[in-house]
Amino acid sequence: MVKFYKAEKKWLKDWITQASDDLRTARDYIDKDEDYARKNVCYHSHQAIEKFLKAYLIAKKVDYPDSHNLERLQAMCEELDNTFREIKPLNLRKLTGFAMDARYPQHEYERKRISSNDVKEAFNAAVKINKFVTERIKKILSGN
Repeated sequence: MVKFYKAEKKWLKDWITQASDDLRTARDYIDKDEDYARKNVCYHSHQAIEKFLKAYLIAKKVDYPDSHNLERLQAMCEELDNTFREIKPLNLRKLTGFAMDARYPQHEYERKRISSNDVKEAFNAAVKINKFVTERIKKILSGN
């Protein structure tokens, strides 16, 4: 059974800040072509996406799951705003896998090394979702 956390608006700014920090960390490693850097870009890109999606749920006053599954979070957001369909092509299933592959050694041995293309895909997705979600949160906060 998945635990859900209460969506408290007082934490919204912190979620956005943390997501932005993860995106900045990914950006710090983006130009390094070493295994540790590729892992960090993918991991922090995933974390940024997860936190931006959860921030949207919080802005909409929807309790959010203790889950790292980006597809699930996207589906929850889409139930509230069908424009979230636009981010489906970003391959959220693959990006969810990056969180495990980059973070835990046993997963790294089960799959291939994270490639430069994977890094670009993860980072670009995080940048797009940042823009997409923050635009929607601004509308919610302004009452539009």
